[in-house]
Amino acid sequence: MKSMLETISHEVGTPYYLYHESILLQRIQSMWKVFSDLDFHPTFAIKANANPYLLSMFHHYGIGADFISKGEYNAAVIGGIPASSMVWNGNAKSVDDIQFFTNAKIQNVNVDSINELKKWAQLKTTKETLPSLFLRINPSIEAHTHPYIRTGMNQHKFGMLPQDIPLCFDIASKNNLEIEGFHVHVGSQITDAETFEQAYSYIRDLAIQYHVNSLNIGGGWGIPYFETSALDLQQMRKIVHDCFHGFKVLCELGRFLIGEAGWYLCRNCENRENDEEMISITDGGMNHLLRPSLYKAHHTFSCTDPKPEKKNIRVMGRLCETGDILVPTAYQNCPEEGSLIAIHQAGAYGFSMANHYNGFPLPAEVFLHTDGTCSVIRKAETENQFLSQCSVEKYNDSSS
Repeated sequence: MKSMLETISHEVGTPYYLYHESILLQRIQSMWKVFSDLDFHPTFAIKANANPYLLSMFHHYGIGADFISKGEYNAAVIGGIPASSMVWNGNAKSVDDIQFFTNAKIQNVNVDSINELKKWAQLKTTKETLPSLFLRINPSIEAHTHPYIRTGMNQHKFGMLPQDIPLCFDIASKNNLEIEGFHVHVGSQITDAETFEQAYSYIRDLAIQYHVNSLNIGGGWGIPYFETSALDLQQMRKIVHDCFHGFKVLCELGRFLIGEAGWYLCRNCENRENDEEMISITDGGMNHLLRPSLYKAHHTFSCTDPKPEKKNIRVMGRLCETGDILVPTAYQNCPEEGSLIAIHQAGAYGFSMANHYNGFPLPAEVFLHTDGTCSVIRKAETENQFLSQCSVEKYNDSSS
């Protein structure tokens, strides 16, 4: 593995992202096994990772796309995913976007508010055919996850409250709209199946009450990071079969499918020791992997040349920020200076959150096939590409 990682590093430079096909295949198979024998229609949440090559792999295995923006939609199109396998999600949908995605013949839309439903009603006056509309319901179920990725309480900006449902059906009836079903998503990185059981039972009961047969059960399935347990898939299989037998079920898994398949590779440039720990400073940073700084996420890591002794290690980047943390303190073998450090569980919300802070370019993405060969699925940016859309004119003081 060390020689392969070094070979890739010499070809594309560090840092870079590496995705393991073998792990992706395992996760895809695990998902299908949970939902076997149900009328199941999975989509991949593109916000987790928008690389078109990866989207084309998901499409190959029967997985559509859940997107927020035209940019994510374009990634799905490049990945070969047809509009009939897409779901449009998100807040504050504009009239222009509603018209655009209706013309693009997007199959399903999660309607986030009463105001949005009224926009669809207005469009119905000029369009005979609209996408299937799912009402996103906020069930006031608290997910035990980071506060920034909880979405199912009434103080959150997502979805409508249950008491709004009768008004939605009244608006639909008066405007010849059809409500296809309900949508629920209470948060991300959830690893206790009981939270999903609450949400799934809730939306199933709503479907029975309002006589709809289609449900979008969202995503949010968590993965094991440092000291985090895995989601019990056997328990999840029982829950979904108890709740959704006889229903058409859509979902939008992201992290569950790709999170563990991705590594972020960077070079350890320098070790510094203090009274408490060793700090390994790399050529990477939170501009490429933001989750540890944003969510205090704790990824595991390994290195190509570990020293025999163990210490408290903190892995950091080279940005001009004290919070430029890639791995919080962990007790393990010290990496040698010059060795490669692989930060694990980086396939989801890694590259998709990357930015140009401090003027550094975005990294390459590499796909590791099961036969051991590699494909570069995104070239690293050059140093000046992030300035490519800037004006080349110089400032002129027009007041003088």
